[in-house]
Amino acid sequence: DESEEPQTAQELLDYRAKQVRNYLKRRQDVADFLWYLLYLILFTYVALTIDPGLELIEQNTAVRDALTGKQFLAGDGQGYKRLEQAESLGDFWRWAEGPLVEAITSKRFDQNRFDQSQGFFARYMRILGRVRFRQIRVETGVGCTVPLYMSQYLGECFAPYSDEAESVTAFGPINPATGLPEWRWHSSAELDEGRFYGRFAGDSYAGSGFNFSLPLEREAAETQLGYHKNNSWGTLQTRAIFVDFVSFNANVRLLTLVKVVFEFPAAGGAEAYLSLRTTPIKMILPLESSASMLVAEIAILVQTSFYILVALALIRKQGWAYWADAWHWLDWTNFLAFIAAFTLRLQPFYIMSLRGFPPPPEEFVNYESAMWSVVQWKNVIALNALITWLRLFKALQFLPFIRLLVRVLGRSIAQMVPFMCVFLLVIWSFTIAHRLAFGDTLYEYRDLLQSLFSLQRVLLGADDFERMWDANRVLGPLFFFGWTAGGYFILVNIFVALLAEAFEEVKTSVPRVGVAESLRQGLRRVNDARLRRKEAAPVVQDERGARLSAFLSAKTADEAAKEKETMKERMRAELRLHELAHTKIRAAEVSSSDVAM
Repeated sequence: DESEEPQTAQELLDYRAKQVRNYLKRRQDVADFLWYLLYLILFTYVALTIDPGLELIEQNTAVRDALTGKQFLAGDGQGYKRLEQAESLGDFWRWAEGPLVEAITSKRFDQNRFDQSQGFFARYMRILGRVRFRQIRVETGVGCTVPLYMSQYLGECFAPYSDEAESVTAFGPINPATGLPEWRWHSSAELDEGRFYGRFAGDSYAGSGFNFSLPLEREAAETQLGYHKNNSWGTLQTRAIFVDFVSFNANVRLLTLVKVVFEFPAAGGAEAYLSLRTTPIKMILPLESSASMLVAEIAILVQTSFYILVALALIRKQGWAYWADAWHWLDWTNFLAFIAAFTLRLQPFYIMSLRGFPPPPEEFVNYESAMWSVVQWKNVIALNALITWLRLFKALQFLPFIRLLVRVLGRSIAQMVPFMCVFLLVIWSFTIAHRLAFGDTLYEYRDLLQSLFSLQRVLLGADDFERMWDANRVLGPLFFFGWTAGGYFILVNIFVALLAEAFEEVKTSVPRVGVAESLRQGLRRVNDARLRRKEAAPVVQDERGARLSAFLSAKTADEAAKEKETMKERMRAELRLHELAHTKIRAAEVSSSDVAM
C-alpha cells in the first residue's frame, strides 16, 4: 500500500525506486534525456580515452627533433642547414647521408654501454623493418613544350607533376642479367601506397614510383645511398622523393609512420618537410584493446542502433512530415557519421591481419592504409563529438529556458539567410580581387581558397597591411580598407543587429523563463508534492485509528459475551445447588414424620 510509510531501509529503497519509475513513466521527456545522457557519457569516454593526447605530441616532437634538428653541411661548404632549409636535390643527398643515416643506424646507449642492435633513434624509438625511398618523376616534354624561337637556349622541359605527365619509363644502370635499366616503375598497388597531397603539386601525388629500401646497418646504408647518388637516381625529372619508415615506442605503445617529403616544383627550388602519423597500437591490433573500451564501444553501437530503429519507425509512421523537423536532419547526420566511424574503426584490424605485425626485419611493410583509417576515424569522431553534444539541446527541451533558446536560434537562422547571401557575394568578390592582385607575391593569396581563409583572418583581427603595402602600393591599401570597412564595420554589425532583432521577436511571442525561474518551478513542484503527502497523512492516521477502534470494540464485545455466558453458567450452578439443598430438606422432613408415626 503506497499510503503506508516504509519501515526498513530496504522498504524505503523500494519505495523511492517505485516513485522514480512512476515519475519517468509520466515524464517520457526526462527519461529520454537520461538515456541520452548515458549515451553521451559513453561516447565521450571512448573518444577521449582512446587517444593519449600528450604522449602523442611528445612522441611526434621527439621524432621531429631527431630528423630535422640535426644539421648538415651546405652545398657551398660555408655553413650548415636543417631539413626545412633544403633548397636543392644536392641538399637531399647531404641530409640523407648525414642526419638520416645517423638517426636510423644509431645504437641505444644506456648505463655506459651500447645496445648492439641498430635502428634506435630519439632514445626509445625502434625502427621496424627497413627504410623505403620512393621517387615520383615526370616524362621529358610531356605537358610542356619549348617554343621554336627558344630552341637555341633550351632543348627540353619538364612539366609540373600530373598523372598524365608521370614517368613510368625505367632508367638507371643497365642490369647485366636482363640488359634492362635497373630502376623500374612500380604501381601504387605494388607499393601499397595511397595518394599524397603535397604543397606544390597541382594534383595529389600518386602512390606509384621508383623505389629502393635502405638497411639499418650503417656501412650498408651508406653504400646504398652512395650507389644511387652516383648513378643519378635523382634528376631534373624528379618531382618528389618520399622517405618512409615505421617506428615503435614500447614505453607508451605508440606506433609512428614517418614520411619525409622533398618536393621539387617545376618553378625551381625545393621544399622539405615531415609528415607524421602516430597512433596507439591498440587502434590497429584488436589484441591490444582493453575490455572496458570494448564494452563501452559495444554499448554505443547498441544504443546507436536503437536510435536508428526508433527513427525508422517514426519515418514509417509520419512519412515525409518527418523531415519537416530540422532536428531529424541533425539526427541522421549523426547516425551516418556513426556508421562511418564504426566502419573505419574495424578497417585497421582487417588490414593488419593481411599485412602482419611486426614486419620482417629485411622488408619495408607499409601500414599507411591502416594508419589512414585511424586518422579518418578520429576525424569522423571529432565531427560526431560536435553533433552529439549539440543534440543535447534537443534532449533538454523539457526545460523552458532551453526551449526558448532553441526557438531564438531557429528564428535567427531563418532571418540570416538573405544576409548570408549578401555576405558571401561580398567576400567572394574580395577573394577574387585579392587572388589576382597578390597571388604572385604573397603566399597567403596563392589560390582562391587560401585567399578566402586569409580574408576571414583579417576579419577576425589579423593584420596583413604591411605585407600588402609592400606587394602593391596602390591596391594594397585600397583593398585592405575596403574589406575592413565593408566586412567588419558594416556586415558584421548588420549581422549582430539582425540577431538582436530576431531575439526580440521571439521574446515577445514566448514567455521568458530563465535558469533561476526553471529551478524555482522545479522546487515548487517538489514542495507541492511534499505538502500533498503531509495533507494526506492525517486522513491515513484517521483511517488507521478507525480500524484500530473497530478492532478494539470488536474485542470488547467478545469479552462481554463470554462474561455473560459465564454468569449464566454460574447462576445455573447456584440454582442446581439450591434445588439439591431443597431436595435434601424435603427428604429429611419426610423421614421425621415417618418416625413420629
